Amino acid sequence: MFKLFNRKKKSQATTPKSAPKQKSGYWVTPKSLILPDYPNGTASLKNEISLAEIAEMASQLIPCKGVSYSVGSSVMTYNLKLNDIKHLSKAKKLPEMIYAMTGRKATHSPTRTDGAHFSLSVERAERETLYFKNAIERDPFAKTSNPSSCVMGANSAGKQLGITFNDSMPHLLVAGQAGGGKSVLLHSIICSMLFKASPSTVQFLMIDVKLVELTKYNDLPHLLCPVITDARGAIAKLKDACDIMDDRYRRIEKGDSNFPKLIVVIDELADLMMLSKSEVESAIVRLCQKGRAAGIHVILATQSPRASVLTGLIRSNVPGRIGLRCATAVDSRICIERNGCEQLTGKGDGFFINPSNSDMIRFQAAYISDADINSVVSYWKNDGLTTVPPATVIPRLEVAPSA
Repeated sequence: MFKLFNRKKKSQATTPKSAPKQKSGYWVTPKSLILPDYPNGTASLKNEISLAEIAEMASQLIPCKGVSYSVGSSVMTYNLKLNDIKHLSKAKKLPEMIYAMTGRKATHSPTRTDGAHFSLSVERAERETLYFKNAIERDPFAKTSNPSSCVMGANSAGKQLGITFNDSMPHLLVAGQAGGGKSVLLHSIICSMLFKASPSTVQFLMIDVKLVELTKYNDLPHLLCPVITDARGAIAKLKDACDIMDDRYRRIEKGDSNFPKLIVVIDELADLMMLSKSEVESAIVRLCQKGRAAGIHVILATQSPRASVLTGLIRSNVPGRIGLRCATAVDSRICIERNGCEQLTGKGDGFFINPSNSDMIRFQAAYISDADINSVVSYWKNDGLTTVPPATVIPRLEVAPSA
């Protein structure tokens, strides 16, 4: 009788109190109509520097001429051509000269087509806000149903920029100092996936030991478990994710690959690394090395782009990089393996390193408000499941994941 009582107590103890009830029905992805409307106009260009003016300024340092320009949300990008390629090294000094003459931050980028061509991205006098709703309505992946595709914002020419987590872009690192726009960008990436992904196609494992950002998603049916806010618990869950990965490999070997993608999101990696660097690094590296084939992708975010946090092993296994504003060129090189982030303007102005071709793309992250996030979470909590299968649903009976 005593043993029976103990077994009963043990069984009760293994059932998480926060485990959601299982529900049956058809998952329906949301439409942008659930979000409030935002202005979609273009900021005035009357206070911006013209191509002729920027070429005249540059000519004071090196002989060159203006070719073309493009308008982005936060920068104007001017394409210039050197009269003589031997002056190419001097072109790198132009951002400092432009800043001294205009008071606006600038960055220099060589082009891939011709060594004589280069571009200058100069901070705009009037920044244009790119709202999340407007960004997803112009989603570059709108024609694909890939649930792991997401919108990040727009490039320096105003063209929508997005990524898809797959074999060529398996994992992503987002790094930059406070005020750079890391948290807003992270929310945009997560929420844009939630506009395509049902809980049967994508699941999330979220870690937020600062209890600031990711706890907003606690009511999502996509969560593998409630958002982890305890550092020790986070390390244990990373090891559990490695076990899930190993189990998936065993299933793949038997011919079963029918499982949802798992997106592991870690906000503020530095806090975990301070607790147990070796355990955290080991688990992350394992997930990054083997996860892609098992449908597991990792998003790492930190405001501390230091070598002690973003170790060489971690950086070498995370090919996708986003660098936001950094304090120094050293931090920038840790983020994106090159200088430039120290010259960014903040508030979502960033560089994206495309792992498929190593291109460095300057972009402006979309702005998503707390109200937008709450609308997306509320939709999936209350309206995402239906018993009547309309034409746009995931076309089979699904069961929401339990913790």
